[in-house]
Amino acid sequence: MADFEKLETADEATHSHSAHEIAVAVSERKRARRKQGIGLVIAVVVACAAVGGTGVALAGVSGQHDAIVVAVPSGTTTPTATPTPISAPTSTRAQPNGSAQGLQIDIDDPNSITTLVNKQRPLPKDFVPKNLVKLSSVGVPSVNDHSMRREAADASRELYDAAGKAGYHLNFASGYRSYELQTELYTEYVEQLGQEAADATSAKPGFSEHQTGLAVDIFETSTDCILEGCFGKTKAGKWLKENSWKYGFILRYENGTQDVVGYEYEPWHFRYVGKDVAAAYHESGARTYEEFVGAQAAPDYKKP
Repeated sequence: MADFEKLETADEATHSHSAHEIAVAVSERKRARRKQGIGLVIAVVVACAAVGGTGVALAGVSGQHDAIVVAVPSGTTTPTATPTPISAPTSTRAQPNGSAQGLQIDIDDPNSITTLVNKQRPLPKDFVPKNLVKLSSVGVPSVNDHSMRREAADASRELYDAAGKAGYHLNFASGYRSYELQTELYTEYVEQLGQEAADATSAKPGFSEHQTGLAVDIFETSTDCILEGCFGKTKAGKWLKENSWKYGFILRYENGTQDVVGYEYEPWHFRYVGKDVAAAYHESGARTYEEFVGAQAAPDYKKP
């Protein structure tokens, strides 16, 4: 990610962040080439609350896994996608990891907080989770004003408070995404990056964990490493990886697991599975949720 083009801040003097007052809008979209492949750079305008006033800064953000969902300015045309219709996965009973045995884990029901969604296990096209609540309504800052299921949102507040006590000011960039929104995002990534690169970093509509209302993308407001691989090397990123399980979350796309999960390393993408399951996952030493529940690897999409 270090090879991405970085944008200069509009006003260095006001480049301080408030975890409670951050808004993101698209300023411009550019393409940037790095040593391996082509990456999408989204330039976002971040409204920052500074001591004695409000400042504006520009930040360069990579587009991995549709990490930030931004408001498109009026007059901007959003591509229309025509994805292949999908159906819900047939019921399967995987053999769970030893640490998962004895737990209430339902990987088939999309309403379950332990459901498994990957490139082999899509959600129903019309699935909308129940009990969605705005993260802001539970006191969690979200740059794009996203929602999560009530249980996951409440857990996000616990995680946010704990991180604050540890000295990290988190922002929850992206939570629930509808099938329609994922269609728009995925189509744009294909147009910008090409099919193969898009599939390594973005989910096709119906195959995104964000549609469950249980997944969230997190960044730390004091770092320039926003939703990029380098976030995993920051103190905040390491803290999240080591402590998120205490609040019911697991790091879903670990480094070096693309052959199982189907996506590149995303140290910002966390999935809520409940405290008991997350604790068992942590103790098991599993590196993927697929391994933990005994499901097959899903490096590629399910064939029609």
